[in-house]
Amino acid sequence: MIRNRGVVWRYAVGNIPLLTTLTHAQFSARIEQFHRPYYRALELLIERRRRQFGYAVVLDAHSMPGTVPGDLVLGTCSGSACDTSLVASAMAALSGRSRKVHAQFGSRWPLSVAIDDPYQGGNIAGTFGRPNDRVHALQLEVSRSLYMDEYRLDPRPVPDPRELAPIRGARSGRYAVHAPGRKGQSAGRERRRLLALVVAIDALTMELSLQRDALADRSAAE
Repeated sequence: MIRNRGVVWRYAVGNIPLLTTLTHAQFSARIEQFHRPYYRALELLIERRRRQFGYAVVLDAHSMPGTVPGDLVLGTCSGSACDTSLVASAMAALSGRSRKVHAQFGSRWPLSVAIDDPYQGGNIAGTFGRPNDRVHALQLEVSRSLYMDEYRLDPRPVPDPRELAPIRGARSGRYAVHAPGRKGQSAGRERRRLLALVVAIDALTMELSLQRDALADRSAAE
């Protein structure tokens, strides 16, 4: 059974206890000291961007356990938190279909990406994603297995993009990581997936920024 975690988590994923029962006073103190100031700060930042540019985009990044199927999950609150054009641009970047990513990896994109499954978007995306008010929110879940050893809690070294070497041939990806030997091949796959993550995040921010003219024009028209 998955417990309802609420505002203050008493249990981590896997129903692992985090703390004992809070008194009402302790709970209220945490809300006043942490939760409300954080949300007020977000609201101020979002409103500042909205006034400056005519719109605002919130990218709420999270990590998910490696036991969850897939590598990346884009949460849109079933499409209610952001404009469909942003979802399309984000998916193009994360699934290796954007021009920049495809130029580096070709057709052999090593990461899988899903929309709203199993994470539709949390409270931040649901609270601040208001497309009708020109505020768009996307939640991104990244598998921790891509960038760390979850059992040892050791981060994987970020590969140098220069490790990517061009490979000729229509069926192969345009680039691959050099790593001779069986163990080297396994390590090479891990590095390639991590490098793909770095490239995808970079492409995601670029794709979202490319939408600014369309969003600004739409805001002006409204």
